[in-house]
Amino acid sequence: MSRRILILGLLSSTLALSGGGTAAAQPLAAPLIQADHLGAKVGAPVAAEPQVHTGFVLDPAGPYEVGVRTAGEAVVVTVAHRNGRRRGAATEYLARGVATPERLQAGFGKFGKISMRFRESRHRPWFGKKRRCHGAGRFVVRRGVFLGNFRFRGEDGYVTVHVHRAKGAISSLARKCRRPHRSGAHSSSVFEDPFSDLIAIDRDGLDSTVFAAFSYRGKLEYIAEREENRGRLAILRSAFVEARGELQLNEAATAGKFTPGSPFHGSGRYRAAPDGSTSWSGNLSVDFPGVPRFPLAGPGYETLLEAAF
Repeated sequence: MSRRILILGLLSSTLALSGGGTAAAQPLAAPLIQADHLGAKVGAPVAAEPQVHTGFVLDPAGPYEVGVRTAGEAVVVTVAHRNGRRRGAATEYLARGVATPERLQAGFGKFGKISMRFRESRHRPWFGKKRRCHGAGRFVVRRGVFLGNFRFRGEDGYVTVHVHRAKGAISSLARKCRRPHRSGAHSSSVFEDPFSDLIAIDRDGLDSTVFAAFSYRGKLEYIAEREENRGRLAILRSAFVEARGELQLNEAATAGKFTPGSPFHGSGRYRAAPDGSTSWSGNLSVDFPGVPRFPLAGPGYETLLEAAF
């Protein structure tokens, strides 16, 4: 069950990459690990999702989209490369600094820095399409411009941005739409349907890499994550592919081949030996923004497989 929960968490994190959500409320992809939780102590309560989001999106020359937003006490720069709604990749750079609705200030080490303030437009606040609170509720958005200095240069110059002005917004959930959080379990058809998944994990100190594949109801998902700790800077890389089909496993579920397709390259091979040991090999790699052909297979990976029958 714990493996299923992990996979579902990975999937929900990638939904924003595939076009879900309210753009004004959360530009580009949501981080795979929320910045609010990076400094949380073990056993301490997790901070609630903030009611206010602020930021802007830029479209520089090249195949990437660059977004800046707040997440707790961190300023997040997201560089996303989308290839349709069913596949894409993104790299997020998270740095602690001043992350208030009207001020963004943080240093991203050798990658750049930001120091900008928000100036609201004279137009009246814009309200979401829904006049009444149903489902996700209604956002109040203050539109305007961020003024100051933002410069950023990714690894080997794969993306470069230097602006002094950017159109953006501050969005918050309308007060009458705010409802107290209700705890309790919610049923999910995913847990009731035949479900197969494979997880391959490699840890190197504070850095880690995850490749995951799972299928249910004829849907097939591939996800890759890479987390890097650079002192005061965290880098989170992700990629995903959605397709139709089932995991390619043999009848005994002791071997399988995984070939996701772009932005992935090559294949990963899973094998389970009679003594219970497993191996994850092949030439599988992925193009993360800033790190092309990142390897996703090898002897350092631990693997877990759950096959539906």
